[in-house]
Amino acid sequence: MIARPTSQRDQSLLLVSVVAFACLFAYWYLVHQPRGVAMAARRTHVEALVASNTVARAVLARGSADSLDRQQAALEAQLRAMRVLIPTGNEVPALLDQILAAARRDALELEDVAPVETVTGTSFDTYGFRLSLRGTHHEIGAVLASIASLPRIIVPAHLTLAPATTPGRRDAPAGAQMLVATFDVQTYVARGEEVSPAAEVAVPSEATGPGLGGLPFQREVFAYESRGRRDPFASLLTSGVSRPLVADLRVTGILVDPVGANSVAMLRDLATGQLYRAKEGSVFGRVRVTAIRPREVALVVEEFGNTRREVLMLKDPRKEQIP
Repeated sequence: MIARPTSQRDQSLLLVSVVAFACLFAYWYLVHQPRGVAMAARRTHVEALVASNTVARAVLARGSADSLDRQQAALEAQLRAMRVLIPTGNEVPALLDQILAAARRDALELEDVAPVETVTGTSFDTYGFRLSLRGTHHEIGAVLASIASLPRIIVPAHLTLAPATTPGRRDAPAGAQMLVATFDVQTYVARGEEVSPAAEVAVPSEATGPGLGGLPFQREVFAYESRGRRDPFASLLTSGVSRPLVADLRVTGILVDPVGANSVAMLRDLATGQLYRAKEGSVFGRVRVTAIRPREVALVVEEFGNTRREVLMLKDPRKEQIP
């Protein structure tokens, strides 16, 4: 049995020991133990992150089956799209047939066709043909637009135009100048193993829209619009585009609307005898009516990019001397 301290010194030492033990217990219970629990939780969290990163690295390294299937499908769609744009060697004659069909559709006549030297490349070869087509300016523009709209990558180059030496077609527009267009057509053929006829990709009539294995694909299509465009090779004297001439126009009568813009003037072409009923804004060839007044008609004439103003006066036929 432990003896109870009797001296004041022993009692003080005992009290100090009890207080120290209480402080140690309070530090362990209030400070050390919560920190230990938090550190253990953090250690567990770090270990879980390390394990997740290890699994992610392993999946990224070998790739999952679903991911590999998606990548394979995307690559196959891109390959199908490239086979549409760049044909195989067996499809080049079909492309030439498409070009000639477009020329016949636009009423052009084939003058000559000849292959040019093939340029060999690392991934694809460049094939070319030299074509000579005869037709009008508008017909040549239409066939070039048709060639540029074909589903394959086809490049017309080195275009030259020359007057045709033979008579034009019977159905050619009146006054149209027949031309001979000579140009090279270049297309690209993928290199590699030969593609069997059964495995060939058919030349589609249209290659627009998302119809290439789900791969979004848009082929630009061009159109040549001839309406409102003058043939630069057609003679202005024979085509009638330059008529009427201001010098040949005479004002034969004017009806003036004093309250509105419904005034009417009668103009006669002395060279052809044609009569024109004109209102403000009317256009006859290169002549545009801008104003109708009681004794005069104001005109604007556009010639070769230049604009000038003219005024035609209404003359008294009894005072006008006709030679």
